[in-house]
Amino acid sequence: KKERTILVWGGSAAIGLAAISYASNSGYRVFATSSPANFELVKSFGAEKVFDHRDEDVVKKIQEAGKVDAVYDAVAYEDTVKKSAQVLAPHGGQVIATLPHDTTKLGLAENIKFGVSYTRNVFVVNEGELAKW
Repeated sequence: KKERTILVWGGSAAIGLAAISYASNSGYRVFATSSPANFELVKSFGAEKVFDHRDEDVVKKIQEAGKVDAVYDAVAYEDTVKKSAQVLAPHGGQVIATLPHDTTKLGLAENIKFGVSYTRNVFVVNEGELAKW
């Protein structure tokens, strides 16, 4: 049973698809965001649920779908980092983005950790598991 969930923001981007595949094949439950035109593509790489990143209520809909333990933000714009953190805010977690940000300007909740991974480093495999966040 998949007990931990990772959200991949920007699931239809090349790095997003790779992240979905790594996480899914490592036993994680995967949620993702993309444009509706790419929902089936994103699901074919292993995402269980896919959400429209343009939907005004996307954060709420993701939260209602289940607890997310960590977010890999393949887009890494300021607004996507903020939304990623909002998904985690009720219980805390870690946002890993593909670009650095000055987190003091983002207003992240205290229970949110922020990290940067320029490549697949967030998915370093150790005995078949993703790196601990």
